Amino acid sequence: MLSSHFESTLGLACASIVLVAFYLIRRFKASLSPTLPNVERSQSGAWTPHEFAYPAFEACPVDLSDIDPVPYRPFRWGQYHVTMGIRSMPWDSWIEIDSQFLRYYRIRERRIKTRGQDVVRMLPDNPPLVKSAYQGAIELVHELSEFLHKRYPSVYWVTRDSEFNIERITILPLAATFILPPPLRQDAKASTKLRAVEHCEGESAMKMAAMLTQDDIALMVEGTDGLYYFQGGAICIPGSWRLTDKIGLSLEAIHDTGGVPQYREKLHVGMTRFFRRLAVDKPVIRNNYSIQVVPASNRDSIDPEELAWSTTLNGPETAFDDNRAHPPETPVVKPENLRLRSERQTLRRLPLSGVVVFGIRTYVFNLQELASEPGVAARLASAVRSWPEDVQEYKGKRLYADVLLEYLDKRADEQCAEVETVKSEYPF
Repeated sequence: MLSSHFESTLGLACASIVLVAFYLIRRFKASLSPTLPNVERSQSGAWTPHEFAYPAFEACPVDLSDIDPVPYRPFRWGQYHVTMGIRSMPWDSWIEIDSQFLRYYRIRERRIKTRGQDVVRMLPDNPPLVKSAYQGAIELVHELSEFLHKRYPSVYWVTRDSEFNIERITILPLAATFILPPPLRQDAKASTKLRAVEHCEGESAMKMAAMLTQDDIALMVEGTDGLYYFQGGAICIPGSWRLTDKIGLSLEAIHDTGGVPQYREKLHVGMTRFFRRLAVDKPVIRNNYSIQVVPASNRDSIDPEELAWSTTLNGPETAFDDNRAHPPETPVVKPENLRLRSERQTLRRLPLSGVVVFGIRTYVFNLQELASEPGVAARLASAVRSWPEDVQEYKGKRLYADVLLEYLDKRADEQCAEVETVKSEYPF
């Protein structure tokens, strides 16, 4: 782990500790959290800003280089069920970072430089239907900075102004410093009065948020019709969908145009109701998975496994129209170039703007390494075989199924005497 870039004298360190302690006492007394307003509002699209005292959580004691990616294995034995699959999210797990941070950072940095508004965009107000997410972007980058430096103190360093608002945040291993915009509160004494935010400032804050974490982020804003609209975000590593095709759409339209299996039949009503009722103090999390074919050889030193965009399966990103892939040729499929791609998705509502933050952290696992874990090969094979036809089509099973299942079955047979050692609950 790189050493801190901000070694201070003992006197300065002590002063910093006193200031931070005062700030924590003032703002993060979980036991004094006020009663939260009812999310079931009489007027759709309206939100009253309010205070929220965040629950305390422990700092991660491990250096970034020693944080292994969480080995999510979100597939089950037996019959496949289409559900939202949400669980309560512990506050200390809102953002996960790990030893692959630098790799993600370089990919995201290049994507923002080369793709611009194709990967980071903020939409203006669309009266009378829905407001912009400009205020949400400002609130988000401050929320992220507060969380990240407390959760990962060996990775992030912050400096504050006289009101204890964060002015700058530095990613220590990269020596990359970001200057935050002024906080959303117009006056520290009038904490629920919010300042106006222009487009450029909101977009700048969104780019900053994109570089601070390994997550993609979508900002969802409630419209006057009660639906939630994708009004801004940073979608740098989606793999197989584009921000340009989804930005401005309602939650329902996003899933309809994306061909999500059984969305209308099994997910639509519950998901719409859930978004409307999502409370500030009730963040949730879910996991999904798919199979990705990566190039057998790739000269792209920054993104050799197509984390950002799967050209091997979808063809060029610029030719991906109407959610239809145009692969240049049938991909070469071998066990060594198969990957489990899993998304860890988080949902939480911001207390001041009321914007819903949808975080998407993508993990990619080597299939051969994964299949060496006792019992996992048999469980994944069972899960893939259980996919209904519409799910098979959605996940592109025909492209890799024969090679995948033959390899998993072989590994499962070799492990027949072994028992799966995973004892934790889903997503394992």
